[in-house]
Amino acid sequence: MNEYKSANNKRIKLSREQIVNIYPPFRLMGNLDNKKIFVPTKRHLYIHLPFCPKKCNYCYYKTYEDVSTEEIEKYISYLKKEIFLYSKLPLVQSSIFKTIYFGGGSSTMLTNEQLEDLSTFIFKTLNIDKDVEFCTELRPSLSYLTIDKLEKIKNIGVTRISFGFQNFNKEILELNGRDNTIDEYKEIFKRARNLGFRTINVDMMSGMLGETKQTWYSNIDKLMEFDADSVAFYKLEIYPNTNLFFTTRKNKRTKSAHFMTDEEEQECIEYAYNSLLKEEKYKISSYLHLVKGDEHRHVQNDGILKCEEIIGCGVSAHSFFNNAIYQNSYELKDYFSILDNESLPIERSYILSIKDLIHTYFVYGIKNMIIDLKEFNKRFGIDGYKYFKKAIDFLVSQNILFFSSDKILVNNKYAMYADDICRYFFQEEHKNINLTFIPRKKLANNLY
Repeated sequence: MNEYKSANNKRIKLSREQIVNIYPPFRLMGNLDNKKIFVPTKRHLYIHLPFCPKKCNYCYYKTYEDVSTEEIEKYISYLKKEIFLYSKLPLVQSSIFKTIYFGGGSSTMLTNEQLEDLSTFIFKTLNIDKDVEFCTELRPSLSYLTIDKLEKIKNIGVTRISFGFQNFNKEILELNGRDNTIDEYKEIFKRARNLGFRTINVDMMSGMLGETKQTWYSNIDKLMEFDADSVAFYKLEIYPNTNLFFTTRKNKRTKSAHFMTDEEEQECIEYAYNSLLKEEKYKISSYLHLVKGDEHRHVQNDGILKCEEIIGCGVSAHSFFNNAIYQNSYELKDYFSILDNESLPIERSYILSIKDLIHTYFVYGIKNMIIDLKEFNKRFGIDGYKYFKKAIDFLVSQNILFFSSDKILVNNKYAMYADDICRYFFQEEHKNINLTFIPRKKLANNLY
């Protein structure tokens, strides 16, 4: 037996008396966990349908205007190739997809036959949960969203539909490149309600070109009349790849066509949240959504904010899968050619470290309004409070966060500021990474 002295004079004994064949020790095993070993992992599926009759001026997503039925048919055939390639991966075969989301663009550009074909293929090719949340974004236009189209969308299994109303003021809609009217909104919403969709969501956008506090207050009054099951509020952000960015550079803004300041937008979004919450008809389900009840929560959005994995299919689609974030090819020609070679069309990626995953859990948890410390400890094997003690204690002292049993909750008053709060949990090297959109202060002073 050998003895070794450490710096503080303690002795370490080395004897080779016991051999370690496995760790943790065998004796920990019992039969309680047997059925848990092969339980399918719950994941989410996003399908990008990049087609619109007319692209909104502020839209920065990859979309195409005025495409033919034949071009859409070709795209769907390649989407099915990509889904099929995923279906052959062992990790996907051991998955069950609890949500499907058709985004874009808009699924309203597909024919009834194309909607049937694509959805049938997905259900046959992948393991889909029997209680799946099947959501699709719908363009609120009577020209494209006919009663027949809505019935088809209901019949293929869609449970949640999302209308991008954004605004009810005709002039503001036109300034931002939209050709809808409130009368269209009312008729389409009534049709959808009569068909009995489980959840109807309405998207609203604050700070649009031409918006004032007075027009926004009027928007919220009109929104309340729709009595939607779920409402999501987005802030208009101007990206360099949008039509709105180029038009504001070329044209002098008038008094009737200006951008709100951040301070004005802040007042507007607080008014919106307070208006929906004061009658206790809605409650906050995440930083983004207010819902009438838990049955109307957006399951895919909740899952993403719980760091559950999502596979995105289609041109430019994003994924979080197998502890990596990645994006598909941004151009259709590249998307097609890579799939022709029987490969997944991934253009760029980043594999997350354990440290990345730890910080992501807290960042997204803030946006989900709840951090489950018990689940965090189970997933990472460390005490989340101790790891982030300085940030948590500071935010608790500001009455922004509070403890409830083994959970950290965000004060509902600060839901609309989740994007500010979550930055306290960024890794230091990520805190100064430049944002890609144009700040409103620069717009106001023509500094872009």
